[in-house]
Amino acid sequence: MEINETNKKCYLYAIRLLARRDYSRHKLTQKLIDKKFEKEIATDVIQYLIDESYLKEEHYIEARIKGFMHKNYSAHFVMQKLNQENCYPEEEIIEQIFREYNVNSETQILDLIRKKLNIMSIDKTNIQKSREKLIRYVLSKGHQYSEANRYISNAIDAHL
Repeated sequence: MEINETNKKCYLYAIRLLARRDYSRHKLTQKLIDKKFEKEIATDVIQYLIDESYLKEEHYIEARIKGFMHKNYSAHFVMQKLNQENCYPEEEIIEQIFREYNVNSETQILDLIRKKLNIMSIDKTNIQKSREKLIRYVLSKGHQYSEANRYISNAIDAHL
């Protein structure tokens, strides 16, 4: 692609966006279209950025995986979120990043429970309500009910 007057503004805008943070191909294309650039020009600019290694979707995917992982979202949930963003990483990449940081479902659930228990007051009168609240919280992060229930039972028993 040659940079001409027609696509130069689009190119410069894309570079400005990429200077601030990583984007996926889909998100950057959408940003350019939202800025009223023609789809064909946006697509050409995106392809040029990829060819010149300015746009690296792998970096974006890796950053998103790490961000979700540090917020204690399950690997399955991370995959779903990335698919919603039109990014389709291999499941092995997600698992590899989780292993690299020694993160697994157990450590995430225990961390979520620990954080929640620090701000909750549990006594013998509200055990069931607190248990349900903890389960909802852990499930909202994409973890399995059976695992959440097991760790929550142990944590509540230890907390009392």
